[in-house]
Amino acid sequence: MLIRLIGQVAIVGEDGPVVITAPKLAGVLASLASRPRAPISQRELIERVWGDDPPDTVLSVLHTYITRLRGLLRRAEPALTIDRVSGHGYTLNAPEDRIDIHLIRQLVAEATDPTGTDDDAALKRLRRACELADGPALAGVSGKWAEAFRSGFHRERIGLLTERYRRELSVGRHADIVDDLASIVDTEDTAEPLLALLMLAQYRCGRPTEAVAVFETARVRLQDELGADPSAPLQRLHRRILQRDPDLFPVTDRAVSSSARSVPAQLPADTVAFTGRTTELATLDTLSRSKARLAALVGVGGVGKTALAVHWGHAHRRQFPDGQIYVNLRGYDRDEPVTPMEALGRLLTALGFSGSDIPDDAAAAGDLYRSATADRRLVVVLDNAREAAQVRPLLPGSGCFTIVTSRDRLTGLTVRDDAQLIQVGVLSARQSTALLTRLLADSDPDAAPRLAQLCGNLPLALRIAAARIAESPSADMARYADELAGRDRLELLSIPDDPDSTVVANLDLSFHRLPEAAKALFCRLGTLPGEDFSAELIGAVSKDADSDEEVDRRIRRLVTAHLLEEHHHRRYRMHDLVRLYAAKRSTVDMSEAQRHTLTDAFLDWHYEHGYVTPAEETNVFQAVSVLHDHPRVWRLVMPLHGVVNAGRFPDRVRSLAGNGLRRARLAGDDLGVLKMIRLSASAAYKQGDSAGAIELGGEAIAVAAKLNDNRELAIAYGNQGINIGTAGDLTGSADLLIKAIELLPRTETHALTVYHFALLQDLVKVERLAEAEKHLSALEESCRVSGAPANLARVGISEAALAAARGISTTRWPRSIRR
Repeated sequence: MLIRLIGQVAIVGEDGPVVITAPKLAGVLASLASRPRAPISQRELIERVWGDDPPDTVLSVLHTYITRLRGLLRRAEPALTIDRVSGHGYTLNAPEDRIDIHLIRQLVAEATDPTGTDDDAALKRLRRACELADGPALAGVSGKWAEAFRSGFHRERIGLLTERYRRELSVGRHADIVDDLASIVDTEDTAEPLLALLMLAQYRCGRPTEAVAVFETARVRLQDELGADPSAPLQRLHRRILQRDPDLFPVTDRAVSSSARSVPAQLPADTVAFTGRTTELATLDTLSRSKARLAALVGVGGVGKTALAVHWGHAHRRQFPDGQIYVNLRGYDRDEPVTPMEALGRLLTALGFSGSDIPDDAAAAGDLYRSATADRRLVVVLDNAREAAQVRPLLPGSGCFTIVTSRDRLTGLTVRDDAQLIQVGVLSARQSTALLTRLLADSDPDAAPRLAQLCGNLPLALRIAAARIAESPSADMARYADELAGRDRLELLSIPDDPDSTVVANLDLSFHRLPEAAKALFCRLGTLPGEDFSAELIGAVSKDADSDEEVDRRIRRLVTAHLLEEHHHRRYRMHDLVRLYAAKRSTVDMSEAQRHTLTDAFLDWHYEHGYVTPAEETNVFQAVSVLHDHPRVWRLVMPLHGVVNAGRFPDRVRSLAGNGLRRARLAGDDLGVLKMIRLSASAAYKQGDSAGAIELGGEAIAVAAKLNDNRELAIAYGNQGINIGTAGDLTGSADLLIKAIELLPRTETHALTVYHFALLQDLVKVERLAEAEKHLSALEESCRVSGAPANLARVGISEAALAAARGISTTRWPRSIRR
C-alpha cells in the first residue's frame, strides 16, 4: 500500500489506486501524510486546506473528511489509521515508506550515504526514486501551503535527477540516458545542472553539435525569462565542447573516444523554408514508434520526397542515438545506379568498418551489415531508389528505421518487405503560396497564388521560380507569373548556370528509365489535348499494342513511374508540368506526320462514340479549344449534341459549332458542313431562337440533299419538322416529319421514336386522328424494339392525347398509359 502525493493524491492498494479527486479532501490527506505519526492540529489543517477564509461549517466538513479518509485507508490496509489526539488534532499512523515522498527521501539518503551501499545498489535506489518522482506534487490541490509544498518538492526532484544522471554518466551510460535527459530538459529548461548533464551526454555520444544547440537555446531562454546569462560552469562546459576536449570522456572511455565521436550523422542539410507535409510527417512519426521498420516515400520527381525524409530525420535525431545514415542510390540519375555492393560498402563504412573488414561478396556484406545494425537505434535514408531489388539487400537489422524515396511505386517492397507506402503529392495551393512567401521576403500576396498554380504546386518548380525572382533586381512575382503564362514554362523553370536544377532535367531522368513502349505511349499522350484520358481512348491511340493487356501494362508502367495518375477508375491524367513535358517530348520523338495521324485518331474516336459522357464533357470542351483551327474539329464538336439535347451549354456549343462549320467549309467537307449546321440548329432551338433554328434547318436540308444520303436527309427533315412545329406551323411540321419517317432505315429506332412522337402531337392538334392512329402503331413498334423506358412513356402520352381528342374517358385509356 502506498499513499501517493506526487501527481494526483491517491491511495494505492492491491486493487489499484483510488484517486482523491475532491481537492479539499486531497488537501487534508496530503497535510496529514506530509508529517506521518506526528500530530497536526485542526487549526493547522484548516489553514493548509482552506486558507484564511474557511466556511462557517469548516469543523463539520473537516470531521466528515476525516471519516471518509479513515474508510478509504481501512479498505486499502486496516493497519493504517487516522487517530484523534489531544488538543483538537489528528495523526496519520503510517510508516514513512508507505508515503511516496518520504520513500523517495529515504531512497536518496541510502544512495548518497558514503558508508552505505555500493555504486550499483545506489543507482538502483536512485532510479527507483526517479520512477516515483515522475511529476509535480499535489496535482489539482490549490492554496498557499500546497503551492509551497509543490515548490519544495520540485527543488528536491531537480536534485534527485541531477544526482541520478551524474552517476549514470560516471559509469559510462551516456548513450542509454541521453534521450531521457533530453525529454526532462524539455520541461526543466532552466535547470542548469540537468542542462550540463545533457550536453555532456550528447558530447560523449558523438553529437557535439546538438550539445552546442542545447546551450544556445538555454542561453536565449535564460536571458528572456530571467534576464541572466548561463552560469560560469555551464559556459566553461560549452567552451570545452566547442574545443572537442577529450578529457570530457570518462577515463575508462578515452581510449575509444574517437569511435564515440564517429556516430554517423550523414543526413544532408535540412531544406530551407520547409513547408507543409503535416500528414506525411505525422505518418512517419507513427510508423517510427510502431513495429514498422520501413517507410517508402513515392511520388513524381521534384515533389520533395528527399526534402521530406531529411527534414523528418533532422527533427528526430534524439530518437535515433546510434546515428543517421544516408545513401543516394542514384536510381534516377545521369550516372548509373549504385549497385547493392557499392551501397553496402558505404553503409558499413559509416558504421566504422574499414575497407579490409568489408567482404567483397554482396551477400556476406549484407549479413555483416544486418548484424552490425541489429538492435541499434539507427535511421537509414535510402534516397532515389530505382526499384525494390536495389533496396532489399540494404535493409538493416531489427531496431532500425529505414526511409526509402523513389519515383517508382516500389510495390515489391510493400508486398514482400512490409514497406508502408506514403504517397507524396504536390503541395496544396495554400502551402505553395506559403512556401513562396517564406522564400521571397518581398512576396506579393495577390500574385503568389497565380504563380503557385503556374508552377503546378510542384516544390521544385516553386523553388526555381523563387530563385529566378530573387536573382533579378527588376523581377517580381506578378511579372514572372506573366512570363510563365505567356512563354515556354518549362524553359523558364530552370537555373541558367545549373542545368541539372530544372524541371525538364528532373523529368528527363524519369522518362529515360522507361521501356521503349512506355516512352512511346507517354509521347502519344503528350500530343493529345484534353484534361485527362480514358483507358479506351489510350487503347485507341495505341495501335502498335498487340492486345488490351499490353496497353494496360504500358499504362501501369507510367503510373508506377508517377508520370501518369489514375484519378478515377480507368481515367488517367498528368500533372500540369508533366503534361507540358510530354508535349515537348512528343515534338522530339515523333514526326509531324505521326502527330497529325494521332490527332486524327483522337478526333475519330470521339466522333465514333457519338455522345459525350459526363466524364468526358470538360475534356472535350478543352480539346476543342486546343484544336480550334483543325479542319476536322467538327468531329470533336458533333458529339456535344447530347449535351445540347440535355439543355446544357447551348450558347457555348452553338459558338463551337459555328467555328466547326467555318473549318469544314474551308476544307470542302460537306458532311462536316451538314453536321455543324444541324448542331447549330439544335443549339438555337434550345436557346429559344426559333427563327434561327428554322433558317439553319432549311440550310441543313439543302446540304443533305446534295450528299445523296437518305439517312442524313431524313434527320434534316425530321429536325426541321420539330423546329417549325414549335413555331406553330403544325401542318408543315407533320409533312416534314412524315418525309423523315419514310426515308429513315428501320434500324434508326431512336430517331424514329422521336419523330413519330412529334408527328403524333401535330396530327392530334390538327385533328388528323386516323393518321395519328396509324402512326401510334408505328410508334409502339419502334418503342418495343428500343425497349427504352423514356420511349415507352412517349407511347403512353400519345395514347392519352389521342384518347382525349376522341372524347374517350381517361378510365378507358389504353393499358400502356394506365401502367
